[in-house]
Amino acid sequence: MQGQPLVSVIVPVYNREKLLERSIGSILSQDYENIEIIAVDDGSTDGSFTVLSRLAGADKRLTPIHQPNKGVARARNTGLRAASGKYIMFVDCDDTLCEGAVSEFSSLMEKTDADIAIAPFYMVSPVSRSVRDIGKYDGAVETDLILGDLCKNSNSFYYGVVWNKCFKRDGITEHHLLFDPTLDWGEDFAFVMRYLTYSKTVALSHKPIYEYIRHPDGLAMRSLKTSLMHPAHNIRMKLRLYDYYTGLFRARNQYQRYAAELWKYMFRVGIYN
Repeated sequence: MQGQPLVSVIVPVYNREKLLERSIGSILSQDYENIEIIAVDDGSTDGSFTVLSRLAGADKRLTPIHQPNKGVARARNTGLRAASGKYIMFVDCDDTLCEGAVSEFSSLMEKTDADIAIAPFYMVSPVSRSVRDIGKYDGAVETDLILGDLCKNSNSFYYGVVWNKCFKRDGITEHHLLFDPTLDWGEDFAFVMRYLTYSKTVALSHKPIYEYIRHPDGLAMRSLKTSLMHPAHNIRMKLRLYDYYTGLFRARNQYQRYAAELWKYMFRVGIYN
């Protein structure tokens, strides 16, 4: 582990007793060893915390934290407050990291000194496994350079989620960034938009680092179902996310350049591209 910067991997957990060994195991088995895993059990009513405690007993790199149910945003915030690594990654307890994921991100961040790294991921369903990669560049580029691609793909997991990204912890703490717990869904999108506001450079990889596994009762699918079942509330949430989204462009003095495209975010509902 000599020379390896510490990477903190934050895992929010809620009622995933049967999936945890696979998910946490994919992190513990990384070839990059200097990691701390902060698994925040958000008031699970099954045996999730028991599984976490057992796994932590076998590997001290895993720190389980239990808290009353407060939602995924507050669970991630708890993880951020406990993290001590130079870099921050996120994994959802439904999913798995690919082999070499932490090495890929750490190497890319160290080599480029970028503020954030983004990588492709696998979309996994019961009948298919496909790569999602819409990054057009290699290595590190100025953040303003990717705003056009973000604008065209504002509904995409590629730009909107946190689990295919690596963040500098200093960038998070310096600007007091946390996940917005008042958002019923899209809190990860809002967090990324705020983080990019302060980022000078973005590093892009073309190596898939994550397996997003589509469960009918998974976090992303539950959020999507909630938004579709409550259209008026959906619109209110989208308006709030639109403020985060356009706030990024305004803060970077790019709003007028992309104004003709930005409004389309409100009408994009497909979230799997």
